[in-house]
Amino acid sequence: MVKKNNSTPIANPIPKDMANENNTLRRNAVLLSLILAGITGIVSLIAFYASYQESSWQGLAVNSIPLGVAIIALVSAWLSYTIHPTIGIRLLLGSYMSAILAMSILTDGAWWILALNGLAVTIMIVTQTLPRQESIQAIKASLLVALLVGLGAVYWPLERLAVSVQTQTIFLYSTVALPLTYAIFIIQQRANYTLRTKLIIAFVTVNIFSVIAVAFLANNTARVSLTDAANRALFAGASRTADSLDSFIETSLNAMNTETQLPGLVEYLRLPPNKRSGSSEENYVRENLRKLSNKGNVKISSYALLNNQGLNVVDTVSTDIGQDESHRDYFYEAILNSGPYVSPIQFSPITDQPFLYFSAPVLDTNREIIGVLRVRYEAAILQQLITQRNELAGAQSFAILLDENHIRLADGTAPEFNFKSIVPLAPERVVLLQKTGRLPNRPVEELSTDIPEFEQGLAKVGTASPYFMTKLAVNNDLNAVAVTKLKTRPWLMVFSQPQSVFLAPVTQQTQNILLLTAAIAALSLVVAVGVAQLLAAPITHLTTIALQIAKGDLTVQAPVETQDETGQLAEAFNMMTAQFGSLIDTLEIRIQERTKYLKTSAEISRQLTAILDLDELLQYIINRIQTEFNFYYVHIYLVDKETGDLIMAEGSGEVGQKLKARGHRLLSGQGIVGSVVETNEHFLSNNVDETPNFFRNPLLPDTNSELAVPLRKGKQVLGVLDIQSTEYGHFGAEDVALMQSIANQLAVAVDNVRLLADRESTIIKLQELDRLKSEFLTTMSHELRTPLNSILGFSDILLQGIDGELGEYALNDIQLIYNSGQYLLAIINDILDISKIEAGMMEIVPDYLDVNEVIHDVFSTSSLLVKDKPVEVILDLSPDLLPVYADKTRLKQILLNLVGNAVKFTHQGSVTIQVKLNGHEPDKMYFAVIDTGIGIPEDKLLAPFERFKQADMSKTRSHGGTGLGLAICKQLVEMHGGKLGLKSKVDVGSEFFFSIPLTKEVL
Repeated sequence: MVKKNNSTPIANPIPKDMANENNTLRRNAVLLSLILAGITGIVSLIAFYASYQESSWQGLAVNSIPLGVAIIALVSAWLSYTIHPTIGIRLLLGSYMSAILAMSILTDGAWWILALNGLAVTIMIVTQTLPRQESIQAIKASLLVALLVGLGAVYWPLERLAVSVQTQTIFLYSTVALPLTYAIFIIQQRANYTLRTKLIIAFVTVNIFSVIAVAFLANNTARVSLTDAANRALFAGASRTADSLDSFIETSLNAMNTETQLPGLVEYLRLPPNKRSGSSEENYVRENLRKLSNKGNVKISSYALLNNQGLNVVDTVSTDIGQDESHRDYFYEAILNSGPYVSPIQFSPITDQPFLYFSAPVLDTNREIIGVLRVRYEAAILQQLITQRNELAGAQSFAILLDENHIRLADGTAPEFNFKSIVPLAPERVVLLQKTGRLPNRPVEELSTDIPEFEQGLAKVGTASPYFMTKLAVNNDLNAVAVTKLKTRPWLMVFSQPQSVFLAPVTQQTQNILLLTAAIAALSLVVAVGVAQLLAAPITHLTTIALQIAKGDLTVQAPVETQDETGQLAEAFNMMTAQFGSLIDTLEIRIQERTKYLKTSAEISRQLTAILDLDELLQYIINRIQTEFNFYYVHIYLVDKETGDLIMAEGSGEVGQKLKARGHRLLSGQGIVGSVVETNEHFLSNNVDETPNFFRNPLLPDTNSELAVPLRKGKQVLGVLDIQSTEYGHFGAEDVALMQSIANQLAVAVDNVRLLADRESTIIKLQELDRLKSEFLTTMSHELRTPLNSILGFSDILLQGIDGELGEYALNDIQLIYNSGQYLLAIINDILDISKIEAGMMEIVPDYLDVNEVIHDVFSTSSLLVKDKPVEVILDLSPDLLPVYADKTRLKQILLNLVGNAVKFTHQGSVTIQVKLNGHEPDKMYFAVIDTGIGIPEDKLLAPFERFKQADMSKTRSHGGTGLGLAICKQLVEMHGGKLGLKSKVDVGSEFFFSIPLTKEVL
């Protein structure tokens, strides 16, 4: 018995398992290193791809930093697993903080993201992997790095690399993904945290996520609002610019229409050609054209007057006078439409310079066209008009003019892309445009850019929203774009603004939110530590008291300081300690009793499986229970299967012998025992005088308590184990459980003994029946063979004509009798053989045989089997055949049976007898009979070897037979130490194979 004494603990305190702690740290270090390697590796690959697409060497240079971190993180995981987790984590943190510092120096605008990320990641890693003191040092180092990052952002003297917005976005998402992944990992480890730590984490998490949620909604709302405002401003800018360009074209066309009415043009064109040169009319026209070409600040390259044949008769560019321009669109379109015309941008076939042409027909007083006035503008006028509109829709906004082929005619910020298509055009299209002067005569690769997202957005104009996001140059950032069409020409006016410009307020807002989040996190952490300390202190104190109780100090008491749940818990602790002290006094005795019960039950269970006699089994159980537990009386009733009555099978002492001797029995439902059989439930009475159906036995006058449990096997009740005691209240729940367990085991043992007895009786009967069957088959075979031999003999005499000549019909009938007799004789021989084999009377007389001789005898006999069938018997014999050790007669019988079976099921083709040395068993000879017959289905490959069975057992089968031949072959092969096997495929054929030993030792 264990006493309540502070110096004698009731249980050994659980020591801190250093090995388990190291394993946990190692596992955490490896997993955290692999997480960092995975995320930075993926981010690096995505960023590398983006930089490659942008052809940005700056992005490639910056992206090498996270790739290096990923590689070092893999090395850290290996060091943590193979050497020590502290070494790996030191390397991991050193490389990560160095990377944070390097990226803040190389890139601009993201220092605050990097600083917060480095601090958060460091705290998350060290709290899971490093001891407390080293964790504090690591956090201090991360704070120093964050300070250096901030100072570097302000005072770094050198120019930083220009990284695209897309790359910056990728890094921004990564700085969120890494801490979030670590946070998920830490939450999964929550079972290892103290209550104080859990409260701090919960408090800080709720505050931070609330701020982040609000910030996200505000950020998203601001982004949508700014984007909508930018789109409206851009569309307004595009519309105003398109209107100004339309106004320029319409004004120019109206001017041309007016200028054709200048005095002197008609008079000059009506002069005969030989009188024009040097005339006053010519001088007048030339002077007017010169004045017109100098009007305003527009870039007019040429003013010319063409006659009605398209010949240039007067031009401000004297070298162009006399040229035939009748094939130019500005000439024939003005003639055909009888009105002013503006051409697309056309390149001069001589100078390869781009021009814009305006023209109008010159009419005489009869309204007949006698010429065309045309003006040639330099295409730079469009660039000039577009450039003037820069920043019309906001800072860094600009316009782009595209023709119907999506070729840039003017670009507000990148004129070097003028006269290049957005995406490469089809080669035949390029040839046509060059031929018509719409594109310069340059190599095809110099006539386009490759911005498919820009082209896709343009293709949707008119059918979808005129707004979309795209890059406008190969290395350019994303731009918001608005598109509208011109009225005077099939051109598109595009107005654009970089996304980073109009979303700058959102970026600033994000920075402010992150700084606010950091401040709230710090404040939440301070408040959470205080609140957690206040809430967790009483629980921690109770935990300390519980540990003292676990070490054996049952005198310790928890102070009750409050009336809340914590105070109630302290009171419960004190009550539990008092109750535990009172219970511990009796625990050892109860454990000893329980151990004794279990030991007895185990020993009884072992003996039950060893005793095979029912009387001995029941007597053992009665005596063992009586001896171990010192009961007043124990007996066992078994149910009579025929009557259902309960027969007293065994009882303890003299009373039990008397009751058994006089065949004591009870009716089902009679008394306590009978009710147990009826209900299949135990019956317990700790005072039998109060039990209505108790009948006191005169031989057992001192019974005061009784326990009866059913002998159960599944749902069946085989009997009842009944126990009686002289004490009132003797039996408890443990007694019921123990006795029911013994009764269940006894029921199984009784059933097994009965089954064994039934089995032995059945085996004896089956052996006798098998003997009688074998004797009957042997006797009948002998009795049938005597008259059958006479029938065969006399039939043979008649067939040979010894008793005289017979008619054709008589000979045919006698031949059928002879054949049927031979078939019946073969069946009788098979039955006699199988009977001998089953009776153990079949013997083989092995000797060394020449295989060639045996095979050729079989071949000679087999040839007769196929004389009336298109089947060929083939021998496939190995040249190095050796003698075998076998019974010659039985070997020939096996082979003839297999060949005969093959011929029976082969309608055409061949039956091959194959003999060779066995490659797998070099001490045996391999025999096989291979046919090209009907084959056997895969699910019936075992049927041919069973007696009186064939693969086809239907009533309509086309092949007869008893089904004994292959069964006999199988037995004879096994008597030679081999095994008959079969391979077959339907409509392909079958192969029966076996092996025969080469020497006596093998057999």
